Amino acid sequence: MSKPDKKRKKEVNSTGSVSEIDNELTADQHGAALYDVPKVANYVEVTLPQYLPDDFKTFFRMIRGTFERVLERISADDQFRRRIASRGREQVPLDKDLLMTLWYLGNLETVRSIADRFNVSKSTFLDHNRRLLTVLCDSLLKTVICWPSNNDKQTVIDEFQNKKGFPGVLGAIDRTHIKISAPRKSSPDFFNRKEHYSIILQAVCRENRRFTDVYCGWPGKVHAARVFRTSPLFAALPGFTGMNHIIGDEAYPISRYLMPPFSDNGHLSRKQVNFHKALSGTRALIENSFGMLKSRFRRLVFIDMVDIEFIVKK
Repeated sequence: MSKPDKKRKKEVNSTGSVSEIDNELTADQHGAALYDVPKVANYVEVTLPQYLPDDFKTFFRMIRGTFERVLERISADDQFRRRIASRGREQVPLDKDLLMTLWYLGNLETVRSIADRFNVSKSTFLDHNRRLLTVLCDSLLKTVICWPSNNDKQTVIDEFQNKKGFPGVLGAIDRTHIKISAPRKSSPDFFNRKEHYSIILQAVCRENRRFTDVYCGWPGKVHAARVFRTSPLFAALPGFTGMNHIIGDEAYPISRYLMPPFSDNGHLSRKQVNFHKALSGTRALIENSFGMLKSRFRRLVFIDMVDIEFIVKK
């Protein structure tokens, strides 16, 4: 935005002396002009339909078909039933809401920049983004992230065993740190051993790297075993696994339903070493899943927010 021209005029004051005064914008006017940033016109209506399939997936982190299915699933929610506005602007269409949220999750672009791209105000974007994320978590999460059905369990076990020969595996568990800004409250608890603030995301994945259970919210300093013991999965695991088990790293406690590797003290037997290699090689799938998650949804690399409750809901 170019600066307004500074026009000066001379004025004779009450004493007869001549002074120069600036004929510029007042402070209030300048502030208003500073935030009157031009929006990107017709991005959704004109530019976006011209994207090739690969372009759409690059920017919105899913193919158009998946986008349409998600849109259909959430459109029945009461919060998104279109209202007839009695005054002011017409409401933002739901497909535009979803596009904005996907752009937000898939990029580290600033909120103001995203709002400009989609031709809405910053406050409108924040309000709609928060509402949509809430609906996605409350209405869609349980139907997408779920434990394998009884008919599917044997397939999961067989596919896990085909990878490294480890039998009876229904899932791999691990945790990852989501980097955040320093919270307003109890910030030392969130400062982890890698010397940055974070919250912990615990997850289980199946053989195809699809998540079957997620649990998030503990501060970054908390040990993995404590996170696990306080998660709903801890009590539900016997019912999920039956005579089988999930696998994790050495931070997790050994039980009938969760199998970690042996602690390598340098004196493992050959059988223990082979067990360790097979388990660790199989468990690597959950690490790959976290890598794919953060690669697709780049917002998870760093969340510049201090509202822990809302961050967890994301």
